[in-house]
Amino acid sequence: GEEGEYDSRDAEKYDQALWEIMSNHPDEVHFLNTVFNFLQRRTPCFNGPKALTNYKILIETLTHQCAVYEKHVGGGGKLPDPKPMPPKPQKAPARPVTKKAPAPAPASAAPAATTAKPAPTPIPAAAAAPAAPAPTA
Repeated sequence: GEEGEYDSRDAEKYDQALWEIMSNHPDEVHFLNTVFNFLQRRTPCFNGPKALTNYKILIETLTHQCAVYEKHVGGGGKLPDPKPMPPKPQKAPARPVTKKAPAPAPASAAPAATTAKPAPTPIPAAAAAPAAPAPTA
């Protein structure tokens, strides 16, 4: 469609994200205030060159939706109940990373050569410390 034209395929595209945001508000009006505040702070939508036009479009849209509601309910109709959000799919819990112990060597295998260094040779006590001077008389 044309730029800015509403695509009805977007109607449910962001339901889960919007539901999660709305669930953090005490009611829908607070949620709407958050959305409009975001648009005003972070976009030119209600704070840029087209702000006045966008406000008028918003008011016209809300007025139209209110008229549809009043006509339907005023004529004795009842709007369908809102569809509840389906439960969010649960991710499988992360498994802890564990390192596997090396498999034991088969009994028939020859013992592996050790690469350990031999223990250092002890230094004789006489060579380790200088000799104390002999007592003088």
